[in-house]
Amino acid sequence: MPDPIDIPDEAFLAKPLFSDFPGADIVTEVREWVKGNPPWAWRGHTHAEPTVDEAFEIRYVADFQLPKGTESPCPCCTPRHPKFGIGFIAWFPRSACIRLMGRDCFRTLNPEGHDFAVRELDERQRREATIAYLTQNIEKRHAAIAALEQSLPLARQVDSLQEQLG
Repeated sequence: MPDPIDIPDEAFLAKPLFSDFPGADIVTEVREWVKGNPPWAWRGHTHAEPTVDEAFEIRYVADFQLPKGTESPCPCCTPRHPKFGIGFIAWFPRSACIRLMGRDCFRTLNPEGHDFAVRELDERQRREATIAYLTQNIEKRHAAIAALEQSLPLARQVDSLQEQLG
């Protein structure tokens, strides 16, 4: 096991700063922070292991990546030893805390909660990507409508042919 990291005591104090689901501003802040600073030193990170009550409910806000070759301790499983380089920004609604943790580390505390949070994050990211795509291509809607209207007679003939062929 790698040498332990000296994590300051204040990193283990609960920081209930996030009563609402953290937005894109927090994701950007965390991702910028970890480019040159340790995750446990970020202003909103609670490095203490989640309590049983907290661990009942978790939401993954986004993922983040540490600089290549860098690993961080995880508050869930290895609070003083480096373990992960790619992690999640995890929000705990019951305590209003955020933890920056390894991608699979919470699974040991609450497998069902972890799986739910991963699915929810995937769905949210897909939905956001779809909205971004549609927003970026909204000017193309008139051309798409015209193309559909032009293809309508052909579609009607295909339907008619299908009926004739049985």
